[in-house]
Amino acid sequence: TFGRYEDPKVRIISSICQDVAQNQPIKINQNKRYDFLCVEDLTKIVEWALNNKPRHKSYNICSGETMEFIEIAERVRALSGRNLEIITDRKGLGAEYSGDNSLLMQELKSFKFTPLKTSIKNLYEINTRLTNLFERKISNNDEQVSTEMKTEETNPLLKGNK
Repeated sequence: TFGRYEDPKVRIISSICQDVAQNQPIKINQNKRYDFLCVEDLTKIVEWALNNKPRHKSYNICSGETMEFIEIAERVRALSGRNLEIITDRKGLGAEYSGDNSLLMQELKSFKFTPLKTSIKNLYEINTRLTNLFERKISNNDEQVSTEMKTEETNPLLKGNK
């Protein structure tokens, strides 16, 4: 899973978004293919499990859509309009991390996962807005920026969903 509030030091999509928002080269240890699930979708699935009677005891909770780290970096870079370098420490494609969600989907027939492109774009926009606010605060030592960072209208981390 991925989404707001995660630590970009250990979470790849947040790390990529933060690198781009800060106009830094995009650093990836090794390219891998993962099945990413946004935390909002996970929350909906857990809520379903708590409010219903699932037929099975265990499920693979995943989107069924995989994407390589390099492709995510290219997408975020394209969103930014910047031609930032993508640096990989280790060559080649590492182990894939994905799953078969067919058992889950038999019960959640009408469930629609948030498209990965949309979730990545949302996370990038959050990182960009916060980076801009922090930079304004540092450069201006502006009291108004401090106030903006504490309001839901300007700080997406404080909002319920977005």
